[in-house]
Parts: sequence; C-alpha cells; structure tokens
Amino acid sequence: MMSYPNSGGDSERDPDVSKLADIMKEAGKTLKVVVLLRDALSILCSCTIKRRFRPWNVQAKTLRTSALDLAAQLRRLDKRSYVCLDYNEIATGKGVEALDELLYDGHAPASGSLGRSIQGALRRPRQAPSPRTCASFVCEAPSEGRRYRMSERHCADAKELHDALEELRRACPNKVEADLTRYGGEGQG
Repeated sequence: MMSYPNSGGDSERDPDVSKLADIMKEAGKTLKVVVLLRDALSILCSCTIKRRFRPWNVQAKTLRTSALDLAAQLRRLDKRSYVCLDYNEIATGKGVEALDELLYDGHAPASGSLGRSIQGALRRPRQAPSPRTCASFVCEAPSEGRRYRMSERHCADAKELHDALEELRRACPNKVEADLTRYGGEGQG
C-alpha cells in the first residue's frame, strides 16, 4: 500500500504506476490500483491544520501537481486494473462492488469480501459531507480545541486543487460523484 504523494526519493514520492504495472506483468502478476478520492477542503484541512505537513498554499500546490500526475498515469493503464472510491462514501457501501469486482476479477464471494470487510470496519463516513461553499467550510482542530474558517486565499488555493481532483475523477473507469463545493466568495456560489 502506498500513499500518493509519498515521502522519500522521487521514485517513492511519485511512483510511476505504468512502470509498476510492467514490472508486475513481467513477474506474471497483475497490478491493481485503488484510488481513494476526497474533496479538496477535507484533504487540505487534514494535511495542513490537523497534521501540519506544510503550509496550506504549499500543500495545495503539491497535491494539485500529484493529482494531475496521477490522472495522467491512470490514463495509461488498462481501465480494468484500477478503481476509484470516494473516501467518505466507502462506509455507506458506495464503490464496494467496484472494489470487489477489481480485486476478485468478477468472482467476489457473497460474504467476507475485502470490500464488505472495509465497509463493515468503517461503518460511518470519517468526515461530514462537503459544504455547499468554501466560505462555509470549518476545519476542526480537536487537539487545539479550535475551529478554522476559510479565507478568500484558502478558497483560491483549494479551488486549484479541486479542479485537479475533478480531472482525476474523470480518469476513473467507474463513476465517482463530483465534489459540488462552490468556490466563489461569501454569498457568491
């Protein structure tokens, strides 16, 4: 399992899934990729405010570049070798069939499949659904006992990441619902 982008050297930070697929094929195996998608605001909140990886604007640019790179790489793969799932909807069962179809080559067991096990373990979404507007988003930082509201600059950075993530969603062989958050100013939409 690998998070994307990852730490480490260039080959680890942004692995080339096409090369990995070729290596697996030479070894007589099949690479199967599961892409978990989240909305831009939740990702940025998690990475910058909760975990403090990098400043908001820097993290937004890094994630934007990675999302566009991953979309380009996925387009070079056989669509039967990967599936995309919405991070917050796995617990509701959305995408479980697509995951099991990928992992079991169309022969998933009626019960006890990995997809159903993941759904059972999560039981509920990890984060509330996206807000209707960026300006109404509040990032909770429980460890600090604080709540952060988004500034115009935060929303502009998040919008750039949002657009890249929508490009990534379009590269998915299965339908993943779009993030419908609007990024205009307060009261704009």
